[in-house]
Amino acid sequence: MKTAVKITAVSLAVLVVCGGAMFAAAEVLEETDTHHETIPGKVDHVVIKAESGDIDVVPGGRSVQVERTDRYAGESPDVSQTLENGVLTIDAECEGALSVFCTVDYRVEVPEGVTVDARTYVGDVDVRVAHKANVTARTHVGDVDVDLPRGRYDVETDTAVGDADVEGVVDADQARHVIEARADVGSVDVTAP
Repeated sequence: MKTAVKITAVSLAVLVVCGGAMFAAAEVLEETDTHHETIPGKVDHVVIKAESGDIDVVPGGRSVQVERTDRYAGESPDVSQTLENGVLTIDAECEGALSVFCTVDYRVEVPEGVTVDARTYVGDVDVRVAHKANVTARTHVGDVDVDLPRGRYDVETDTAVGDADVEGVVDADQARHVIEARADVGSVDVTAP
């Protein structure tokens, strides 16, 4: 019995040391790249998908502006961006042995009336729109905040672990604009000033 306890203790110690060494190596190897881009052409709908990272969507001017910040150790994230039939699709994935040390954060400025669909697996999603629009904001682990003008919306909120609050908007089924805000683990807030 004493041998089993010693083996377990040594195994646990090795695991802790190796885990600490991996985190330290990732910290030393971490790189940060920031990219800015103005999207040419008319955009009616923005779809942002990230495995890990925060998404911030804010009101902008006439063109969609995308700022992306990549943080990674080892392989840089795989990012794709397409504009087809007025739909801008931005997708970011982290792969490789050190993918747990990879995040892609977005700050996207959108013109008035653009439909927003922002999703991340781990991270916060914040969407602020100055004019009524359809919004989907989702995360598995993180918080979702949607700020929009007062008015009537078909609002759908859901969280498995956390609070879901709707303030300052009239929730009306069949309203012209739909707001979907969901977090599996995290709070969900839909508010109008």
